[in-house]
Amino acid sequence: MKTLLTWSAAILVSVPCAWAAESPALDTMDDISTFTQPKEKGKIEPVAGKVGQALKFSFDDDAKSAFAFSRIRGKPEWDQAAGFSFWVKGDGSNHLGALQFVWNEDYAQRYDYGFSISGTEWTKITV
Repeated sequence: MKTLLTWSAAILVSVPCAWAAESPALDTMDDISTFTQPKEKGKIEPVAGKVGQALKFSFDDDAKSAFAFSRIRGKPEWDQAAGFSFWVKGDGSNHLGALQFVWNEDYAQRYDYGFSISGTEWTKITV
């Protein structure tokens, strides 16, 4: 499973990325080494989060195809989840943040979710 964040000027993502029912974290989103830096027009950096550390994803305004890939892989227990949630602090811009999950390295089977980053306060996103 790969995670993709794009279409944004700056997004802060904080702990925990968890199943909606307050289950264990899928990823704490505080370790920059779990992501591959965008090749160009974007960057990921560790910052202070809502709770502990967070990751800040920044992309240039003209970044049409810039991605940050995660090394998170799905586990069988994920199939029991009703969803997941995470905290986001936007930059106040009119851009969007997005997640893309790719099933089993098959890009024909992708699941996308977009969210606003127009707010500058921490907001819980539940998918």
